Amino acid sequence: MTTIGVQARQLTSRHQVADLQRRFPLLQVVALVVLYLAGAVTIPGWTSRDTISSMLVMAALLGLAGAG
Repeated sequence: MTTIGVQARQLTSRHQVADLQRRFPLLQVVALVVLYLAGAVTIPGWTSRDTISSMLVMAALLGLAGAG
């Protein structure tokens, strides 16, 4: 087996991972779940409806500010 075949196979694997990341932002979803669970474990009231509502409003305002 040549090294060109191995490199091509690795490149194909990277392209598949990149394509999956473009279609579905898997890393971002995993980070979101981990941060949410860390907050739920360490901060009392993190999972209450009012807190989640406040976070969503702040995220929307941050998105608008970032858009310019």
